[in-house]
Amino acid sequence: MMDENLKARARALCAADIAAVNPKLRDHEAAVDRYWPVVAAEITGNLSLPDAIIVPANFRELQEEYRRLRTR
Repeated sequence: MMDENLKARARALCAADIAAVNPKLRDHEAAVDRYWPVVAAEITGNLSLPDAIIVPANFRELQEEYRRLRTR
């Protein structure tokens, strides 16, 4: 349950971040799918993610991409 709540919160925050910096993004949902694990890690203080949340192999790369996206 907590894992699903974390995922839902992370997706919602990610969607809001993306909409704020790039409201005309063509594939908004794909961007949320790509970056929500980064936001989940931020919510948990980058300490650890629950086992139910699979961290992508390219997580560090995603973190950097998401940081750049938010600072446009």
